[in-house]
Amino acid sequence: MRTAHASIAFFTLVVSTLSGCASMGFGTDTPKLVGTAAFDHSCPKENIKVVSEEPGSMGVTMYVLDVCGTKKKYKRAGTMYYDAEKGSPMPQ
Repeated sequence: MRTAHASIAFFTLVVSTLSGCASMGFGTDTPKLVGTAAFDHSCPKENIKVVSEEPGSMGVTMYVLDVCGTKKKYKRAGTMYYDAEKGSPMPQ
């Protein structure tokens, strides 16, 4: 019986940890990504679709979006999304 309780406790810890990571920006926030692209390109959110996602290094992920029929590349650094063609909004 102790093994079952230990397994349940471990499972709960893992799920809690993963949930915390997602809420800290380690998952894709699709509404935020789509909203950013809609603002950047004056395109209605309904006309934007995420085509692909490629995890990169150092916490930067590349996304390919269909923005009103045009392919656009976006990157995520932490919790911020930006148009890869325009470059990072972070000071260098």
